[in-house]
Amino acid sequence: MDSVVTQAQSEPDERFDTRGSPPRFDALAAKHAGREDLFRSAVAQLLKAELVAARDTAQAVLLKDRHGRRCAERLCFVQDEIIRILFSAATRHLYHSPIPSGAERMAVVATGGYGAD
Repeated sequence: MDSVVTQAQSEPDERFDTRGSPPRFDALAAKHAGREDLFRSAVAQLLKAELVAARDTAQAVLLKDRHGRRCAERLCFVQDEIIRILFSAATRHLYHSPIPSGAERMAVVATGGYGAD
């Protein structure tokens, strides 16, 4: 299951293209090696900027096509991708275990919806 959750997209998606994320996080991890607090902050800033841009795109498309459900699907997709990217960054750079045992695996647990900030 881990490989399914953390696989990167192979094709660009017009809703939110995440193909550039792993190299950017690798660079941030190298830049902030030994300073996990700075790495976390840099990742959060990067993803917040991506989220703002994706919301702006969703709004522009909504104003153009007036299709609310498609806009909601786009925003849910973006949020799902951000969660997947965060999980991948955490397991690759913060809590990496080359061969995780059952006790060393992580999970993402949802506790609510995708409401406004």
